[in-house]
Amino acid sequence: VFFYASTTDREICCDKQFATLECGDQYVPAYCITKAEKLRVDSQNEQLVQEERSPGPHKGGEKVSEQPILQIGTAEELCAFAKDINKGWYHGENDLTVKLTADIDLGGLDQWVPIGCGGHFFSGVFDGCGHTVRNVTIKKDYPGSYGLFGFCTGTIENLTVTGSITCVEGDDHSAVGGIAGLVVGGHIENCKTDIIIDSNRLSLGMYAGGIVGNVQGHSTV
Repeated sequence: VFFYASTTDREICCDKQFATLECGDQYVPAYCITKAEKLRVDSQNEQLVQEERSPGPHKGGEKVSEQPILQIGTAEELCAFAKDINKGWYHGENDLTVKLTADIDLGGLDQWVPIGCGGHFFSGVFDGCGHTVRNVTIKKDYPGSYGLFGFCTGTIENLTVTGSITCVEGDDHSAVGGIAGLVVGGHIENCKTDIIIDSNRLSLGMYAGGIVGNVQGHSTV
């Protein structure tokens, strides 16, 4: 999905690339287009929102009846799922169920981009099935919600997360937590973390917690 920032005679079209996606409203400029070209891209965006779903490598990536189920067992599959969420492909789908089939080690990543950021959030059920996601490494360098999940309105259960969240740029508005940074109207159950949260002598933000940073609405943790 493309995003625009107006200029005098042209507009910048920004595609939120997963490799450089940041939490909050930050995005990376991709290329400039004319206003006429923007109309064409807007039409493509509408079609993407209505039609495009990317199950990626997930074994259960196709919808079955009204209950889509994704089975995730590798770091690559978890990264693909995070990319899908952060591009809005499952935005607001509260009937989506995700199940881990194995422990996952994210130690090969330079840093983790939370599931649910850039204006998108996870609304379904994420069942860790007793598994652990290890070596989640997050560098908080922009205001937003940080954790394995960034912004969640759904259910996360039966999951253990280990790793670290390090502040590299201070701000007063972020929320950080091992499982999720921000939960609104969601449900966290039977989850554990072994997370090092390092402020680096900077302001982590207004909210920080071992499980969830900020809990709002009728959430339960």
